[in-house]
Amino acid sequence: MTYALALVLIWETMVPKWLSGEMIKWERDYAAAKTTALCERKPLAVVVGSGAKGWKQLISDGRWDATVARVLSDGYVAVYLDQKDESDRELIAALGLTEHPGLVLSDRGGSVMAYRHVGPLNAADDLVAQLRRFAASHLVVQTTQGHGPPAAVTQGVAPATFYGRFDAATCHT
Repeated sequence: MTYALALVLIWETMVPKWLSGEMIKWERDYAAAKTTALCERKPLAVVVGSGAKGWKQLISDGRWDATVARVLSDGYVAVYLDQKDESDRELIAALGLTEHPGLVLSDRGGSVMAYRHVGPLNAADDLVAQLRRFAASHLVVQTTQGHGPPAAVTQGVAPATFYGRFDAATCHT
């Protein structure tokens, strides 16, 4: 009886969090996230929103399903920048995401902006499609693709934007 009760409690507390995207490990320290991304050979996924759970604003209906959570957690180092947080505003502006919500995906090296989107995505499937596309190990980024105002975008494509290099010596095995 105790075992069954434990399973029910785990189900009731963990599954709804996965289904709502709350199990994603959101990094709040961008510099630490860049180092982690380099060491794990993963791209960065930087989401801008407003408020403690502002990342939910990236999908217009706010539904982050288990697929989004899994693809984001497995393929990226996820960073959340809060428009309300004074310390995040300079970086948000540098990424060209002063309107929220917004999304920036880097290349696997973490220094090239591969994709930039300003505004909410229509559905979780739209986010999953972009996450899968830019997490592909064979992808070589030569232009920043995306949607939204400025950033010298011509028909959705701009020269790749670089935002820093990393020192592989910071990785510890």
